[in-house]
Amino acid sequence: MPNPIEAHQVVVECLPDVTVVKRIPKAARELCCCKLTAILEQVVSWNDVPSWNRLFSFATNCHRLPDKGSPNEPLASRLKTQLREEHPPSRPSKPRQSKIKKRRDPTETLARRVSRKIDAGDLRGAIHLASSNETLADYDDSIFSALQSKHPPPIQTLQSPPQSPHVQPLMSRPALSQGLSDPFQMAWPEVRPFFFGASLVALQKKCGGIRPIAVGCTLRRLVAKVAGFSVVDDMAALLAPHQLGYGVRGGCRGCSACC
Repeated sequence: MPNPIEAHQVVVECLPDVTVVKRIPKAARELCCCKLTAILEQVVSWNDVPSWNRLFSFATNCHRLPDKGSPNEPLASRLKTQLREEHPPSRPSKPRQSKIKKRRDPTETLARRVSRKIDAGDLRGAIHLASSNETLADYDDSIFSALQSKHPPPIQTLQSPPQSPHVQPLMSRPALSQGLSDPFQMAWPEVRPFFFGASLVALQKKCGGIRPIAVGCTLRRLVAKVAGFSVVDDMAALLAPHQLGYGVRGGCRGCSACC
């Protein structure tokens, strides 16, 4: 197993050059499921940096598209090989040089993005893109400073939520109580920025300014959904009628209709 810090650096450096498959071939799904299950079980049981590194690097190590010029081999076979070997992407031999890109026609760029959404079966996303008046902002120092000004600094001290009858069902789950001494605390500060952090995208408003969009970790969001589903009935009774966006079917739609 490679050093977790070095392996993470390799993944970060190779991310611009790595394309992850959008749909796993049927022949490789069973092996993929077994591999991901084993990694998740290792994270829960050991809760160490190498285990978390395997989890965060799973997509780039096991689901990347073959490089150009690779032997003509079925995609399922290539993915199976990656799943068995679990090798990180090769480090670029030369540092990437920034190229001056020609500014494309905004209409052409929008048409390509909408076409990709339709090809992926995301019709709602395609309609939203086509009807939106906002565009992606250029990434420069001014945009970066504006994004930083809209987000507070991270909290240095994390504390577990107070014990209550609504938290006990989560704490008593065997996978949590046996694997982690405190499911709401991670013992490794190296892991927290990746699990609880998010990638920021800046949208340029027509009226001026930017609209930050945060894309959080899929694993954290999935865990939050599962945990919230376990206490949805109790929490809905506590929060209603002050808010109707959690645990109330059609609550947001009903509020918008009343306004």
